[in-house]
Amino acid sequence: MYDESDEVENDADDLDDEDFRDEVTEGESNDLDCKILHNLALFFLQLQVVSGVPVSAIQNIIDALHNLLSLSQPLAYRTIAETLQSHGIDQKVAVKVASGLKNDMPLEKYTRKDSILYTQMKRLAYYRSNLPYVQPEELVLGQRNGKEKTYVYVPVLQVMQKLLNRTDYISHFSKEKTCAEDVYSSYRDSIFCQTNQLFSEDENALMRALYNDDWETVNPLGTSRKKHKLSAFCWTLVNLPSQYRAQLSAIQMAILASSDDVM
Repeated sequence: MYDESDEVENDADDLDDEDFRDEVTEGESNDLDCKILHNLALFFLQLQVVSGVPVSAIQNIIDALHNLLSLSQPLAYRTIAETLQSHGIDQKVAVKVASGLKNDMPLEKYTRKDSILYTQMKRLAYYRSNLPYVQPEELVLGQRNGKEKTYVYVPVLQVMQKLLNRTDYISHFSKEKTCAEDVYSSYRDSIFCQTNQLFSEDENALMRALYNDDWETVNPLGTSRKKHKLSAFCWTLVNLPSQYRAQLSAIQMAILASSDDVM
């Protein structure tokens, strides 16, 4: 719901038959080409972030997709050439038209080895330039045993600004009402919320929940357990309805550090 990959469906809905004819007749094929590129990039990002597909597997998908498109091209171009010839178009012209389409098919073009989406490094560069990306920062926490200890911080205000700029995100904000006395169904029923001047007077005030969790990055039963254990501080806006609040796409990373440095 809140992932950038949701734009795939929205962009596809915008490209109905009438819009397609208008864009082609108005000479805006470049805009359509950019939309295809953007949606393809979002598809690869969704595979990695939402579906958990490894980068190596995504690379195999790109190569396989390009091979399938290359194998199907001769059949498509032969059909195009034969159709043009059946309508009285000269054979040489028909071949040139088919050849021109072959060199400018977006899916085939953006899965080539020289495309801007072919490698993980190129895809990351595209994401940073064309998506609402927030750069994490590595900060110094202190020193231990003569070694500098650091942690990674994702600027919370910048992330909130990116999220609040999305109408599809804030449209889900709820204005939950308090329940009867001694009944707790949401954060608004808490004594803190009801007695807090900002939260009690402004129903549009942003409320952020922060929580911490530790996990092992290696085998928790192995000999290296606890050596590489990480501690993560995440947050979510509790203005979202409860059915969305706990979704992974609504949870944002704030701080990532070694558990030994946090305790």
